Amino acid sequence: MINKIIHKISQFPAKLTYEIKHLFTPSQYRILILGDSHCRVFDYMTNKNLYPKFYFKVVKVKGATARGLINPNSKTNAIKIFQKAITQKFNFRQCKYILIQLGEVDCGYLIWYRVQKYQESVEKQFNQSLDAYFSFINWLIPRTNATIILSSVIPPTIQDNQMMGEVANQRKEVNISQIERTKLTLKYNEQIEHFCENHDRLIYLEITKDFLNQKTGLVDQKFRNEDELDHHLSSSSTSHIWIDKLLKIVETK
Repeated sequence: MINKIIHKISQFPAKLTYEIKHLFTPSQYRILILGDSHCRVFDYMTNKNLYPKFYFKVVKVKGATARGLINPNSKTNAIKIFQKAITQKFNFRQCKYILIQLGEVDCGYLIWYRVQKYQESVEKQFNQSLDAYFSFINWLIPRTNATIILSSVIPPTIQDNQMMGEVANQRKEVNISQIERTKLTLKYNEQIEHFCENHDRLIYLEITKDFLNQKTGLVDQKFRNEDELDHHLSSSSTSHIWIDKLLKIVETK
C-alpha cells in the first residue's frame, strides 16, 4: 500500500515529492538547516534526492548575518524566522540535528563595512559579530534536544575589483582584498571551533579549508559557481564534501 502511495506522489513536483516521501519512509538522519543563502547546497541535494539517508529541512534567509541574530528589527528578519523554525515540528518528527551556516556576509562584507562607517577596529567589529552569534546559540541550547552543528564560514568568492554580479555590486564600497577576507574568515572559524569545544551540546564542522586552494590560499576554481557572476559555491561540486563531513558526525553519535 505504501509503495503505491509513494509511486503516486513520485509524479508530484520534486520538492513536494521529497517532503511527502519522507513522511512514509523517514530518513536515517534528519537535519534542520538554518542559515544564509549559501545553504542552497542543501536545497540542491534535496531537489536531486542525492542522499536518501539524509532529510534536510532548509530554512535559509538571504543576506542573514551572525551579527543580526541579536537584532529583532534586522532587515532580513532572520532571528524571528529561525526562532519560528526551531519551535516547529516538521513532518511530525522533530529533526535530531540542527546545522547552522552563517558568517559569510559578516566576514566578507559587514565587518569591513562597519569598520569604515564607524571608524572602529576590525577586532571590535569581529568580536561583536561573534558575540551576537554565540548569544543566539546560548539561547538555542536549552530550547532543543537536537545536536547542534556549527559549520565553518563559507570562504569569500568575490575577487579583487570585481564589480559584476548582484552581490559584488552591492559590496563594492568595501575595497578589501579577497585574501584578507579569507584570512578573517579562517580566524572567525577558529573562534567558532573554540566555542564548540567548550559546549558539550555543540559540534564544529570544518569545511572551509576543503574549498581552498593550498597554493593561493583562496577558494579553489573547481568549487566556484558555474555562473561567474554568482558568489555562491557550486552546489554540484561541493555537495559530496558536505555529505562526507556530515556522515562522520552522525555516524559517530
